[in-house]
Amino acid sequence: MSVRRRTRLLRLCASISLATILAPPQHSHAATRSWTNPIGGSFNTITNWGGAAVPGPADTALFDLLVPPPTPSLSQLSSRFSTTIRSV
Repeated sequence: MSVRRRTRLLRLCASISLATILAPPQHSHAATRSWTNPIGGSFNTITNWGGAAVPGPADTALFDLLVPPPTPSLSQLSSRFSTTIRSV
């Protein structure tokens, strides 16, 4: 292997290592996201959720508004989600 090629390979490895170290951590912790829109709306709209985050695949979507019961639109819900609907 030539010196030039070895130098390029070492620079590439150093760049990848540095990018890995400096990248922000990826959190995959599940969270409970509470629905906050009492009149309903789209499941995928951030402002309909407390904490300003739409529930992800590992999260629990909580619809606990008492009056009136919310009617979220699930038409755009991704197939990557597992959906369980329970009445209380």
